[in-house]
Amino acid sequence: MRGLSDFIAMQTTQPKLVDKPSFWRAASREFWVRFGSIWFVAGAIFLGVGLSLLAGEWRYRTDGVTSRALVTSKEQRGGENFETEDRIDYRFETPHGQVAGSGQVPEEMWQKLQVNDPMVIVYRAHNPHVNRAQGQDNWTLIAILAPLGAFFFGIGQFLG
Repeated sequence: MRGLSDFIAMQTTQPKLVDKPSFWRAASREFWVRFGSIWFVAGAIFLGVGLSLLAGEWRYRTDGVTSRALVTSKEQRGGENFETEDRIDYRFETPHGQVAGSGQVPEEMWQKLQVNDPMVIVYRAHNPHVNRAQGQDNWTLIAILAPLGAFFFGIGQFLG
């Protein structure tokens, strides 16, 4: 006669269904991974925008040419939150011909400039259609976005 232990050993066992391991399933269960991922993505976006603005400023520094331009028109547009956008249109001469440009300027500059007044613009020597009024740079935005993005990115890496 067989004993109880032999009977238990002879019973067939049903295989357990095991889910395939998944990174997303594990990540969704872990709060810190999700929290760190948010910081990581936000930091990557801020850092990316800051670095692309920095690259644009670097191109203006290395390839920028100043030129006199003639104001062709002025306009104020209603923007968000009841703020107005002060825009000017201008044209200028390059070795490759005449180019028209436009841009948003500070209100003081907009008030001071009149149609047919001269102004100074900066354009890229290899692409004159990329231009802006002199003094209209993005250094303040770069100084905010790049370090903030790097900080968020680092926090996200540490937490994730």
